[in-house]
Amino acid sequence: MAWLFVWQFLFSGTLEIASASIGMVQYVSFLWKALLGHPWVLKFMAAGISALVMFALYRKIHDVARLMMVLWIATLVTTGWIIVTGLTKMNLGLALDFPPHAFSLNLAFLTGLGNGTVLVMYNYLGYYQVCYLGGEVKNPERTIPYTVVLSILAVSAIDFLVSFSFVSVVPWKEMVKQGSPAYNAVASVFMARIYGQWAAVAITVLILITSFACVFALMLGYSRIPYAAALDGVFFRWFGILHPTGEFPNRSLVLVGVLAIIASFFELAQIITALILARLLIQFVGQIIGLFVFRRRRSDAERVFKMWLYPVPAVVALIGWLYVFWSPVAKPGGWLYILYAFATVAGGLVVFLLLAWRRRDWPFSETAIPCAEE
Repeated sequence: MAWLFVWQFLFSGTLEIASASIGMVQYVSFLWKALLGHPWVLKFMAAGISALVMFALYRKIHDVARLMMVLWIATLVTTGWIIVTGLTKMNLGLALDFPPHAFSLNLAFLTGLGNGTVLVMYNYLGYYQVCYLGGEVKNPERTIPYTVVLSILAVSAIDFLVSFSFVSVVPWKEMVKQGSPAYNAVASVFMARIYGQWAAVAITVLILITSFACVFALMLGYSRIPYAAALDGVFFRWFGILHPTGEFPNRSLVLVGVLAIIASFFELAQIITALILARLLIQFVGQIIGLFVFRRRRSDAERVFKMWLYPVPAVVALIGWLYVFWSPVAKPGGWLYILYAFATVAGGLVVFLLLAWRRRDWPFSETAIPCAEE
């Protein structure tokens, strides 16, 4: 399971990084509209952003922390401006303009809710980012749970207020029309309709900074996963090496950066759906099953983290994840994304068994803990 976690991450985490780069380029096209006629130029620009972030992270963690603080401040300014503007300039009738039968509890509603949740979960993916930096934070037993819970609450509030602000000024029908200005850069259209072109340009620049911060934070956290797994012996040991002077996982960083560059050449909607389903199957569903197995087999182990009302929250979460995972089946071509998720698992199992056979590790020997190939 540890191997599969790292393996699927290579096919989902790097897509997530690429999605932020692509989103950044879409806002560039608002300022430079001629780019919309050159889709391959946009793809290469997105790949260039991923490469630039990889270069920016190629340094000590202390220098990265200072840069991250500046980007975080810019993010707060961006979301704060949108929320305050939306709440003071809202059109409540426009915000509550739901389609006919929007809340009819039927199969179409449940299917739409599941597919909508796939996209909503994309907004929350960074809530557990601190878990990847556990070895670099103080008092992880206390810091990690508080950070996760506070991140979920903060993102919930921000996401709702930002979304409500948008739909109270820009009709939702414009946002879902593919290729429209609101589809590619809704925040820019939002500000243009309230304050004019100067505000649209200003918010676009702030969105670009925020998007860069997103790519920066994702690649920072995800570049630690192959490194940490290599140290634990569940990934290629070659990636468990630190930079000789900067003391950061440079090999792991380059691996994640290069895969993100490659992923930047796919379409945004495809990337979001594929990465969510791939992660659901192994990480979210897998970790819940792993928790049950751990609690049953290792009842004597020290439990630094506690779950209130166990196992109720885990069971509810498992049902929810499985519901979201199968929702895309009902839409055209949705089964391809589910197939992609299962294919990443199958590919990971094949590679794991090949390496285990070559080294005569489990299950081809009585070795209890499998080790990765050198």
